Amino acid sequence: MKKILFLIIILAVAEAVFARDHGEALQYFFYGDYPEALEEAKKANFYYEKTDMKEYLSKLCEITKDFNEYEIGHFRVRLKRNDTPLKPYLEKTLEKIYQSIGAEFNYFPQDKILIEVYPTKEEFAVASTLGEETIERSGAIAICKFNRLMITSPSALPQGYRWIDTISHEYIHFTVNSVSGEKCPLWLHEGIARYYDTSWRKSPPEYMSAGNESVLVQALKDKKLIPFGRMAPSLVYLKDQSEVNLAFIEVSNSVEYMNKAYPGALKEVLAKIREMGGENLASPASPAFKKVLGTTVEKFEKDWIKYTGMLNLKESKGAVPDKIRWKKYDEMEEFVGVSARDYVRLGDKFRKNDFLDIALVQYDKALALEPFNPVVLFKKSRALVTRRKIDEAEQALVLCTQKNPNYVTSYEFLGEIYLATGRYSLASEAFFEAVSINPFNPITRRNLEISDSKIPDKQPGK
Repeated sequence: MKKILFLIIILAVAEAVFARDHGEALQYFFYGDYPEALEEAKKANFYYEKTDMKEYLSKLCEITKDFNEYEIGHFRVRLKRNDTPLKPYLEKTLEKIYQSIGAEFNYFPQDKILIEVYPTKEEFAVASTLGEETIERSGAIAICKFNRLMITSPSALPQGYRWIDTISHEYIHFTVNSVSGEKCPLWLHEGIARYYDTSWRKSPPEYMSAGNESVLVQALKDKKLIPFGRMAPSLVYLKDQSEVNLAFIEVSNSVEYMNKAYPGALKEVLAKIREMGGENLASPASPAFKKVLGTTVEKFEKDWIKYTGMLNLKESKGAVPDKIRWKKYDEMEEFVGVSARDYVRLGDKFRKNDFLDIALVQYDKALALEPFNPVVLFKKSRALVTRRKIDEAEQALVLCTQKNPNYVTSYEFLGEIYLATGRYSLASEAFFEAVSINPFNPITRRNLEISDSKIPDKQPGK
């Protein structure tokens, strides 16, 4: 008993010494004042979450020295000069994210949340503390950590990525941390963030693309689902991007199941996790599930798997699942199946030589094999526009966006069709989808401005 009491005293003293020596450094750090945090950290050896803070803060000061900070609603956004094209779109969307997620979880923080956008993968690897190997393998593009949201600039990827949805995703993590007392289990944390990250622009949220649904169909067929327990402590430690994507698909679908099987219970579960975490339970999720849902986490997982069998999930051949692509790539090699490539290449040759009808025949042969392939649908639409079959081209592009919502080229071309035919509201919507993926195409940005200017009473942010 005396030994235990002595240990408790030693731990309390150690905690007090840490708070005394590092409290100001942490305060500056969590606020985002890295130079002041570094000055305080230099006064003593300072490790935080196994991170050597003096070395880390020195690197962070160097990376962020050219950042400009902008106050946008309830957020402080830091951008380097080359990333300023993001600013007008953040001004249109950040408050929508704040309000929609706030309404969903009844959480409206008054302190401004810091968002930092890192221009390169290498800088994000340092700031996130994940390291380049982990980022390359897992496709991690953003993180909620150290009281801030950190994302990689879409300019770091050849075709960009859904960077606004990603900010929403990380803000949901920030919210869930707060409402659960930082005790929410990883699988549920990621499931909530992925399920709701489009809720600022879609109701109900559009959380599973056709390509991802195909992935889930195959995993169920092959009995290769990833158990929730294997996802801890983070999805970034799974084998590769395919596993990470499957994990996201699983846990987001499990949140849909919870919302349907236990309507309105999600917020109550998070509140109960916070309450029971305050009782110093090592794993408050299971008792919280038992209290609120009347089941255990393990039983919930089994029930969710049964639920997937009743969903009538479908495979969409050719539709592309989610993947982060850091380097330039050949779309034909990356997206088009081997059996369809010869038809596509032959179609390209005929199109370049103005044999458009024959080219369309070849594209249709490829689509017979992969009816939802974004590359083939886009190529077909270009040939149809040249043949002045605008309605058919539009149909192909709309199908492409529905089945491949992260394929930026289809939105750009669809927007051009809408703009040319005087449908300015539809053009604006298509171009905004495009800049939500790649905001660095100057033609798309200009087309969005033109479309907006043609809409009567168009207001900023609407």
